[in-house]
Amino acid sequence: MRMITRMRRDDGGAVLVLVALGIMFFILGMLALTVDLGRAVGVKRDMVNAADAAAIAAAQQCALGNGPIAAQAAALETAQINGAETEVLFDFEPDTACPTDSPIGGGTKLVHVSYEMVMDYFVAPYLGFDDITLTASATALWTSPGIVPITVNSVPLQACDPEPDPDEMCIVDYPKGELENPRWGILDLSLWGDEFADSCPVPNSEVVDIIEGGGWPLPDPLVLPNWDCMDNGTQFDSWDALVGGTWWFPVIDVEQSKGEIAPGPPGQPCTGADIPDLQLEGKDCRITTARVLRFELMEVFDVRIVPGTGGTIELTTQIVPPEKSHKSIKIRLVD
Repeated sequence: MRMITRMRRDDGGAVLVLVALGIMFFILGMLALTVDLGRAVGVKRDMVNAADAAAIAAAQQCALGNGPIAAQAAALETAQINGAETEVLFDFEPDTACPTDSPIGGGTKLVHVSYEMVMDYFVAPYLGFDDITLTASATALWTSPGIVPITVNSVPLQACDPEPDPDEMCIVDYPKGELENPRWGILDLSLWGDEFADSCPVPNSEVVDIIEGGGWPLPDPLVLPNWDCMDNGTQFDSWDALVGGTWWFPVIDVEQSKGEIAPGPPGQPCTGADIPDLQLEGKDCRITTARVLRFELMEVFDVRIVPGTGGTIELTTQIVPPEKSHKSIKIRLVD
């Protein structure tokens, strides 16, 4: 009987030790949750905020044409200002081109930044956990004015002030009676750079879709001056879709542009420089291949058909100075 009693007393001591160890591990676990996990949540929150701010800062630099190096520097500096610790590993990736000059061409452009940090635990190592790797990333989307497929003749454009006053407007006319002597036309940038591409009809519905979609993206590679095919004709609703937007307009040199004599047998070549002499003969040079000199950024305020002109379209615009070329750039954070 005595031996049995002693064994029972020894078992009670062992249970007491186990209970004490369990309580200790429970306390350590609660401390780890409170101290380590709480700290990790706070650091993660700071990293997410920093990544969001960094992505927006990088997108702004890309949109301003300052290039990927400036974008990466802005992202890192902004992230640190917003709480990212200096030892955080940083990765920057412009998913699409981050230009080093004034951006031309619409479409979606993305900038992606990500951060990674190894955070040491304070309490969790006593439970067998040494550290945790925290990550945060953000993507910013930016768009810049796109290329509108409607050309502008370089001659009347010279009357527009390249550094206008805020209330100064530039009127560009597209005479209805001069379609065979085009001062404007519709381009197809898919044939950019092809000197022999001509007579490419672009449906009006496609022109409207291009405008409503933010314009054409930048030709790659962009070499100026260059050639592109040109088609005469469009509907008023495609012009009306330009109102309220800022667009890069292809500026063409009509004299260098090429086409064929009309009326007459098909295939008789001519250039815009031949137009005055041809008109004396009752003929014209129907331009089919445009010589694009440059792209001009213009904000469109109004489009109207001039009364009594048989359908002349008048565009009221304003040239956007180079230092303000980013005015229509839109940036938003992508979830």
